[in-house]
Amino acid sequence: MTYEVALALKELGFNEPCMKHVQGNTFDVVSTSVNECVPVLADNFNAKTDCVSLPLWQQVTDYFRTKHDIVIELTRFEHRDTIVEWVYIIEKWDGNVIVEYHDCEHFKTYEECREASILMAIELIKSQDEQR
Repeated sequence: MTYEVALALKELGFNEPCMKHVQGNTFDVVSTSVNECVPVLADNFNAKTDCVSLPLWQQVTDYFRTKHDIVIELTRFEHRDTIVEWVYIIEKWDGNVIVEYHDCEHFKTYEECREASILMAIELIKSQDEQR
């Protein structure tokens, strides 16, 4: 999880417990465990003004699905049997009906595609909030 994405999620209202966070402007990742023998305790660090929670990517996609009815799918796209690229599809659901559908350009890596899909979902949620 990049700091930029985590900060955008905090600004969006992401408030789920996470195991890691950034505190202050040091950009050092902080764990809630004192040492490796003690389990890490999850907390909503976004509730603190000087912290930014660093969620797992799966936590973010689950958050979009459960809180905003947005489903993100990443899939591999093979081009001429040699070039593998990644694409995402974002679906906004209202009950059992897809009300918005977005796809994207192709990405060279899964990680680039995943981050771009999260940023697109954040923009969709922001635009919906502005329309209200």
